[in-house]
Amino acid sequence: MLLAGLALMIGGAGLHAIQHGSRPDAHGKDLLVMAGGYRTMAADCFWLQTNLAWENGDAVQVRRLIDYTVATDPQTPYFWLNGARILAYDFPAWQCQLGPGAPLTVQANWRMTGAR
Repeated sequence: MLLAGLALMIGGAGLHAIQHGSRPDAHGKDLLVMAGGYRTMAADCFWLQTNLAWENGDAVQVRRLIDYTVATDPQTPYFWLNGARILAYDFPAWQCQLGPGAPLTVQANWRMTGAR
């Protein structure tokens, strides 16, 4: 039980370092480089948080968490592809739902802006 609690605290500290920027330690080693294989696990945690924010329709939080996820593990195409899908399709769709009375040309512009 103590080992599980210690693992959670260390993991939380690692996620905190990733969210707030990585700084070299006393020996000049970058914390993100030292994280090694745990970067994918941390990115998965960020992606789960992204999914929760997406379900709540919180566009600001979703955008920030997509950035964290991709910065944590830039080698995984899944995060890039699904993050781009959310930005290109879901955000404009949410905007159109919030403003259904907007002219069709305005809605088309929202969709084109998302696609760019």
